Amino acid sequence: MQTNIENSYARFETETRADLLAIRGMVLNVAKANETIGELEETLKWGEPSYLTPKTKSGSTLRLGQTKTDSKPALFVNCQTTLVDEVRELYPDIFSYEGTRGVVLKSAPEDVAQELEHIIALVLTYHARKKRSK
Repeated sequence: MQTNIENSYARFETETRADLLAIRGMVLNVAKANETIGELEETLKWGEPSYLTPKTKSGSTLRLGQTKTDSKPALFVNCQTTLVDEVRELYPDIFSYEGTRGVVLKSAPEDVAQELEHIIALVLTYHARKKRSK
């Protein structure tokens, strides 16, 4: 992990940081297991760790952060996508939602690992799925 990204994780509260690092591991594993996603770029967007698919352009940006009000771990996506609506439809009660951009954890990542991995795959294949459906 690059130093600037490591430093961005260090700014989160201890419990939130641990949850986000667990989600980061899931992001890396999902990308590695899915040929459509290809190589990920780990960078900072708005000062938070973000994951892009620059070579395949298969997905939308996935940013890991926390809610402003109560510092809960969250996955953020481009608000111009339909991703949060898709996730809300699939998992109406497992997560909380911030408008059209945020999926907020209600429980520990390991308790919803399967759902998180599915969400990560949806985000990182968003453009590829849209192309296939045309």
